[in-house]
Amino acid sequence: MSRSGSRALLTYTSDVDPNGHTWKLVRAKKPKEVAGDAATHNIVKLTFLGESAVGKTALMKRFCEMDADRKSAPTLVTVCPDFAHLWLKSMHPNYNETTRLQLVDTAGQERYRSVAPSVFNSANGVFLVFDSTREKTFELLCSVWAPMVRKFNPYCLMALVATKFDLYQALPPEQRWMDAIDMRAQAEQLDCKGGFHIVSAVTGQHVDAMVVQMVDASIDEERQQYAAVSESRQRRDGLVLIGNNITVRKTCSC
Repeated sequence: MSRSGSRALLTYTSDVDPNGHTWKLVRAKKPKEVAGDAATHNIVKLTFLGESAVGKTALMKRFCEMDADRKSAPTLVTVCPDFAHLWLKSMHPNYNETTRLQLVDTAGQERYRSVAPSVFNSANGVFLVFDSTREKTFELLCSVWAPMVRKFNPYCLMALVATKFDLYQALPPEQRWMDAIDMRAQAEQLDCKGGFHIVSAVTGQHVDAMVVQMVDASIDEERQQYAAVSESRQRRDGLVLIGNNITVRKTCSC
């Protein structure tokens, strides 16, 4: 981990994309089932990973549960203390679609690490969570959790998440260790295509935008992978897609 000699402004993924569109959370009702049409909505599974007591559960509850800023109760079914799903609709122009979001919280204690892969190996995206007031949790994230994800689910999206930023801001300047590190570069080194996020479950800072960004990015990534697989199969089978027409390409000399 490289540190700069001077302290710089701590930068993180914004609530607004480069085109000026804000990532907003909008609750949605479960869509009515349409006979013969199974693909009426997206399904995205996101998992929170990291050491114990870094704030994973508080972060998930902040996103899922109604608080003072929510004008209505969310459509939420809690299956167990660390598993929940809800319906949402992204207002971002890329995906103005209804999505069934599945959120999974995991235990961070060392004795539970052996079962963690069974939880996140089917996830579309993983939040690598560390406590911004404890540098050791970030070091363990780099040495234990990120390699574990790359090994058992190499195609999922990852995002680097620093929690408890309200407490981090209250630290004396000499203890704000992230100020001396380019954290966005650290996210790139960990192959976190979902970016670097600074959040607070207490104030709600950036929590909604972070999750919605990850949902949309996961949908985008899944579609790109599907397109790549489809193209590969067409080439293998000697099929070439031209416009909406499929032509057969000869693979022999006859």
